[in-house]
Amino acid sequence: MDIQILEPITPMVLIGVGIALIAAESLIFSFFVFWFGIGFILVGILSIFVEFYDGAWQLASVSVIAMILLITLRAKIVDKFLDVEENQITVQDFLNESGFGVIKENKVYYKATYWNIERDEDVIYEDGEEVYVIRTHKGFAKIKRVDK
Repeated sequence: MDIQILEPITPMVLIGVGIALIAAESLIFSFFVFWFGIGFILVGILSIFVEFYDGAWQLASVSVIAMILLITLRAKIVDKFLDVEENQITVQDFLNESGFGVIKENKVYYKATYWNIERDEDVIYEDGEEVYVIRTHKGFAKIKRVDK
């Protein structure tokens, strides 16, 4: 007489749980849940062709498959998808880059924004004068005259 611990889980439920786990992975980015999702999908597909007499064996199969995939493939996938090469880094803070601006109404017009002039010394700038913007921070721009 066989003792049944858990009723067999239907293949569509296993596949659905696998898809849900893979979707949840898109929110966490740990690459752990993804492998369990793959395990659930594979056991769900396997359950269509092979009859499991106990749900515990299905869950054990999911765990074994997920652990094997996790140990063998996780490092390779993480390196491929999450590793950013130095030449691929894009500048996210484009306002803090240096460049050229124009004095308008006692402010610096730079990158489509008016910035207050950070005063280190008493230099008077004329409207329309081109200046070099060294940096911007909290509404102020540090500038210097452009030598012509």
